[in-house]
Amino acid sequence: MAEMAGMIDSYRAAMRREGQARTTIVKRHAELRWWLGHIGERWDSATRHDVDAWLDGRDIATSTRYVAISNLHAFYLWARREELVEHDPTELLRRPKVRRRLPRPLRAVDVELLILGANPRMAATVALMYDAGLRCDEVARLVWDDVDLVERTAIVRGKGDRDRMVGLPRRLVVALAALDETTGPVIAPRATAGAISQRVRSHMKRRGVPGSAHRLRHSFATRLLRATQDITAVQVALGHALLTTTQVYAAVDPTRAVLAARKLDVIHQPALF
Repeated sequence: MAEMAGMIDSYRAAMRREGQARTTIVKRHAELRWWLGHIGERWDSATRHDVDAWLDGRDIATSTRYVAISNLHAFYLWARREELVEHDPTELLRRPKVRRRLPRPLRAVDVELLILGANPRMAATVALMYDAGLRCDEVARLVWDDVDLVERTAIVRGKGDRDRMVGLPRRLVVALAALDETTGPVIAPRATAGAISQRVRSHMKRRGVPGSAHRLRHSFATRLLRATQDITAVQVALGHALLTTTQVYAAVDPTRAVLAARKLDVIHQPALF
């Protein structure tokens, strides 16, 4: 057991040297401990059939299965480089096809239900996601040193530890100004992304609003795209590394095609005769 614990520590240290995001390290570490708890000392001779059986027994969603395989693959790549194993049991696994779902923005009236009457901390949390597009982990990591209520801007640490600057609409500034603290974490000390997600989801359920916390971010993206008609600006605001990730929001905004067609009215059409 001590040898296995030492190996896990070495893997964590290697991920930190690679500059992996904190959330990535946490997720890979949790997945690895789950796997090692199942497979035990046979981890270095496990087969793809062992991995398949383990995942089948967890009864998880397709997307979760895909991520689990990816996390295990990252570990075994490291283990092979360190000459701890001779083969990777995930190498020949067929990863499931994950279908990309369309974003599901919330209705404005539902967001009002979430904000009105909520305690100041929950109101600020909802506003950060709905009016600035923050993810749950970005809300958890936001600190007052990176927030300027006068200039109405904030620096957000996103995926891959990439920083981006976001604007703070007036309602969000008011919600943040209502909080008592002005130093340290903005929302909650030592809060994790999972904890914030669960709190928001529970709040939504109590208010009769369906869905998860991430729908607030979907709502921000679709509203921003409709207001600006600039998908590159939306990409930057969301902190997406790839434009293709952002383009899915165009599919839920039918006004884009209508407005684009109307621009043809101003294009000179040559006379036919």
